[in-house]
Amino acid sequence: MEDINQDYTLNEYERYYQYKVHISPEILDAYRNGAAPADCFITDMRTSSVKLRNGDTTSVNWYQFRIPLAEYERKVGSISDFTSVRFMRMFLSGFQKPIVLRFGSLDLVRGEWRIYKQSLSNGAESGVLEVSAVNIEENNDKTPVNYVLPPGISRVTDPSQPQLVENNEQALNMVVKDLQHGESKAVYRNINLDLRQYKHMQMFVHANHLVPDATRLQDNQLAVFVRMGSDYKNNYYEYEIPLELTPDRSDYSKYSLPDRRAVWPENNMLDVNLDVFTHLKKARNQAKAQGIGSFNQVYSDYDPDRPGNKISILGNPTLGEVKVMMIGVRNVSGDVKSGEVWVNELRLMDTNNDGGWAASGTMNVQLSDFGSVNLSGRYISDGFGGLEESVTQRSTDTQKEYSITAQFELGKFFPDKAKVSAPLYYSVSHQETRPRYNPLDSDMRLSDALESAANKHERDSIESIAVTKTRNTNFSLSNLRWGLKTKRHPMPYDPANFSFSYSHSHRNTSGKTTVYEKEDQWRGALNYSYSPVYKSWEPFKKLKGKSKWLNLPKSLSFNYLPQSVTFNTEMTRNYYELQERDLESIENQNLPLTFSEQFLWNRDFSLRWDFTKNLHFSFQSATRAEIEEPYTPINKDLYPDQYVAW
Repeated sequence: MEDINQDYTLNEYERYYQYKVHISPEILDAYRNGAAPADCFITDMRTSSVKLRNGDTTSVNWYQFRIPLAEYERKVGSISDFTSVRFMRMFLSGFQKPIVLRFGSLDLVRGEWRIYKQSLSNGAESGVLEVSAVNIEENNDKTPVNYVLPPGISRVTDPSQPQLVENNEQALNMVVKDLQHGESKAVYRNINLDLRQYKHMQMFVHANHLVPDATRLQDNQLAVFVRMGSDYKNNYYEYEIPLELTPDRSDYSKYSLPDRRAVWPENNMLDVNLDVFTHLKKARNQAKAQGIGSFNQVYSDYDPDRPGNKISILGNPTLGEVKVMMIGVRNVSGDVKSGEVWVNELRLMDTNNDGGWAASGTMNVQLSDFGSVNLSGRYISDGFGGLEESVTQRSTDTQKEYSITAQFELGKFFPDKAKVSAPLYYSVSHQETRPRYNPLDSDMRLSDALESAANKHERDSIESIAVTKTRNTNFSLSNLRWGLKTKRHPMPYDPANFSFSYSHSHRNTSGKTTVYEKEDQWRGALNYSYSPVYKSWEPFKKLKGKSKWLNLPKSLSFNYLPQSVTFNTEMTRNYYELQERDLESIENQNLPLTFSEQFLWNRDFSLRWDFTKNLHFSFQSATRAEIEEPYTPINKDLYPDQYVAW
């Protein structure tokens, strides 16, 4: 068969993968007898009764072949992958007589679940896993058990068809052969899910023996397990269910609820409350705190709702970031076993619909002409969200915030004649964000993590990491002035010519990635401004005479004092210190301290002097200086030796 893409072009380059499928009578007989070789791709056989042209009735066998694309016999040419396959060729060899082959269908089938080929157990492994699909249209008369829909599941109607057409419904089929004691085989899928918003996980499971039943499989000798976590072998949760076998029948009715429950037994069903995983982790952490548990060893317990099902944890997985999902079959008996397992309808149910609340308030207090005080606060609890937001968009943090702002005129404490002006500003704000889950263990509630801590030191350590706190304080005394000055003729030494300002701001932050982050800014300034009041000197103003030549000297005037003298000196100092948190070693923080410091002194001088009405003079000077200081952290508690330099 040529020209898959139907572009009417035949490629003459020899670059292809070749697969060899054995269809000899010996292979077909071996499959019917349950002894098919390893390279046999037959997965199912259907027998139908047909009437021939001569009127005789005979039985005809149809075989289903599933050929894994990755298991090619040989590679020809420079082909490297399956991204650009344009042609397919099929040929027969090894026949001595003419043969007729009839194909019911030839399809390319894509599977999202892949066989995990690495070892999942510590013992000997000789088992084989074959993965395929069973569905209602092709396997409704399958032996030893025919396929029926799970209870409560119905086929979806295709809305794109003009007639009433139901889509096919299928399940994942896993056939395990010759599993040793404790050996596991599984399929996996890479995903990225947050399961914390859901309460339950469900999946239908069916099991039956193979035909022929060479290993004499019985109930509870095989178990299905579901494993989920951040990887396949070191950080995962696992839920294991021992399987009951469905009695042999190939006439289970898809319309009978008892028959559907017999094919999909309730005891085999995965119906787990996701809280059991976090409760198991909490118990493991408490055992670890007592010295009887470890992250490197599997910690197991049994589901209290279904005591026969085992729950296990290894490492530090989280339901908040599930990256891999694995479904497998394990031999829990003492002998070699083979069997067939179907799994269907793996789903999450019952979203966490716990709501929250939020409130905010403000208060303004006016203290006559002395000052004012403003208070504001805001609280948003875990689970709060707007009407337009879905459940998954709701807040998972509890946020607290308050701020106090005060402005006072301290000059009111002095008599009015003193003319003292001292505006004072002070503000403090605090923000706290407390997450629902422990950021170091994102599927454990913070309250449970604090409860399972071994001692107060560990609880304080967890809370300092989980809770993000920010505190800001600001203090300023702006333009402090004593307004006394000489009457009529202000003098250079008058107190009104001087003003003083001071401010200090402080910010402190701590959180998951920051042990602490501090920033301080200081500013001090002194201003001097003198503008004398006087009359200009006009030496020729009193000349007598009406000659126009005297107008020029009479209009001459001289300023013997400058119009303004301004001087400003300002000192600013900034200091920043950051201690990042080493998340790989919480107890021993070895990351270096980051700090920066700056000490500046700026001076400005300005003089404006109009000697005459048309002769102006101005002078400006600016000096920018940086005060050198020891480049060491200014932290007396952590670095006392380096603080000596101060």
